[in-house]
Amino acid sequence: MKSLLYLLALVLVSQALAVSFPEVQNVSDPLFPYAGDNFNGYIQVNNATGSNIYYHLFGYNNGSINNSQVPLLFWLQGGPGCGSEIAMYCELGPYSVIANASSPTNYSLIPRNTSWTKLGHVVFVDQPIGSGFSAAQGGEAINTTAQAAVQFQVFIARFFQVFPQFLQNDVYLLGESYAGHWIPAFANYLLTNTSNSYIKLKGVGLGDAWVNPLYQTPVYSTFCYVVGLLNQKERDYIKLLEMQSVQAMLAGDYVYGSLLSNYILDYVCEAGGGCDEDNYRNYPPPGEDPVSIAQDFLNEAFVQQKLKLPIPYNFSMCSDAVGNDMLADNSESVADKLPLVLNKLKTLIYVGQDDENVNYEGILAYFKRVRWEGVQDLLNQNKSMWTLNGDIVGYFKETGNVTFVTVLKSGHLVPGDQPEPAFDMMNRFINDLPFN
Repeated sequence: MKSLLYLLALVLVSQALAVSFPEVQNVSDPLFPYAGDNFNGYIQVNNATGSNIYYHLFGYNNGSINNSQVPLLFWLQGGPGCGSEIAMYCELGPYSVIANASSPTNYSLIPRNTSWTKLGHVVFVDQPIGSGFSAAQGGEAINTTAQAAVQFQVFIARFFQVFPQFLQNDVYLLGESYAGHWIPAFANYLLTNTSNSYIKLKGVGLGDAWVNPLYQTPVYSTFCYVVGLLNQKERDYIKLLEMQSVQAMLAGDYVYGSLLSNYILDYVCEAGGGCDEDNYRNYPPPGEDPVSIAQDFLNEAFVQQKLKLPIPYNFSMCSDAVGNDMLADNSESVADKLPLVLNKLKTLIYVGQDDENVNYEGILAYFKRVRWEGVQDLLNQNKSMWTLNGDIVGYFKETGNVTFVTVLKSGHLVPGDQPEPAFDMMNRFINDLPFN
């Protein structure tokens, strides 16, 4: 019996290895309301295991990818382990998905007027391997941001070989949440590796970014107390856990530090009556939030067929396996990667006013300790009002090539909560337009 099971296992492994993951395929289809180029594909990042990174590419403004006059925007999701489909379907992609019982498919895709495809070609990337539709093969796992940076280097190098028309385009790395780890590390890797000199890396955008847990962790107690999620007893309890988490990080026990930090996140919104940790003002019914609806949509067989996926997926917006693999990394800092980025690249740092997950107080706490000569100048400035159509939508500060923005009435997923201001913010940043 054991030998039979062994043979069966070999057959299943060989079948899995025999699956072809196409590097590029056209997925334009009436299901997807987008008139422009619409491609997806898989780029192998480890020849030994066959692990790959999935991407979805849209041409600029319902048009062709052969436009060299607009930027190429790479979007990196957080987690770690979340697929960029969160941003694609729920925040800034060309269409959003809604549950619609009257539709033959039970879903409707609605064109998004504030899609960032109106700002440039957009590439939504599922990384590290095991996130979204990307495949971690042969038991491979990514445990650190440094390992992810190596594979992103492989991904982007091959991406430009597959799409050489983008060699003339300015490149931006954009993302939110754990992209606060990805982007500083990836940008450093691209800037310091001479083999990347052909990539016209122009700027980065860090949204509600998790950069330095040592300083971003010990703020939940005060922030959540001030906004009314915690009473005084609960605040003091969380403060104790924060101290234990920081002590663990300082001792090098990053796993325990992360476990405590994650528990704090869960506890705070539970104590606050079941709020959404991404936006403490929201209390969404389970399964009815946009991310859950999009996840259900992407698990439909007909959707995966339209996307031409080579294998059926039990799709999850955020992979628990990847999160567990990177548990220690979650408590390590990448703030040492920021000075080079801030000196070399246009940089946008933005935070949602109502984000409990990666909150405003924590962003300031880590940023004031970054070893960059412009930090104090930026922090000492008075905030300026940013208006859109006569309404105040946020505040900003600027020094040199760095812009710091607070977006009002938004949480962790800023483009989802405030699509018009988020589009306006990114338009100003990319096109060097003043905020005042």
